[in-house]
Amino acid sequence: MRAMLPPPEPIVLTSTIGVRTTKPPTSPSDRIKGLRLLIRAISAEVPPTSIVMRSPPLPVVLTFSPCGSPRTLALLKWLGIAVPRWLENELLDARDTLETSVRLAEAVADDVLAFAHERQIPVGVNVESVSIRKEEIDAATALFTGLRARLGR
Repeated sequence: MRAMLPPPEPIVLTSTIGVRTTKPPTSPSDRIKGLRLLIRAISAEVPPTSIVMRSPPLPVVLTFSPCGSPRTLALLKWLGIAVPRWLENELLDARDTLETSVRLAEAVADDVLAFAHERQIPVGVNVESVSIRKEEIDAATALFTGLRARLGR
C-alpha cells in the first residue's frame, strides 16, 4: 500500500502573447487558444489543494485468545505474542486466570470498538483458542459470542 500525497497546486501558465500595447488584438492567436485549452485541461485534472482526498478506512481485525493458565500464557509468548509485563503479572496473580483474561479482553474490545465507532473505522473480531483445555475453548466461544453481539452482528 502506498501513501497518498496531497495533490500539487494547480499549474498556472501565464502568457505574454497578446499583451496590450496600443490596441487589443482583433482575434486571439492560435497559440493563446491552445494555452487556454491546456490550462482548462490541467485545472480539471489537478484538484485544488483545499479538497481533502480521503479514501475509506481499511478494516481492522482484533484477535483475542483467552488465557487460563501459566502454561497457556507461556505458549502465547512462545507463539510470538507480545504480552505486556503488567498484563502478565495481572494474569499470574489472579485467583481465576481465565475469568480475568476474558474480562480484560472484553474491556480492551469495548475501548477499541468505541474508538473505531467514533471514527467510522470498520472492525472485525477473531477469537482463537490455543489450548486443548475444555474450559479455555468454552471461554473462547463465549468471548466470541459476546464480542459479536457488541458488533451488532
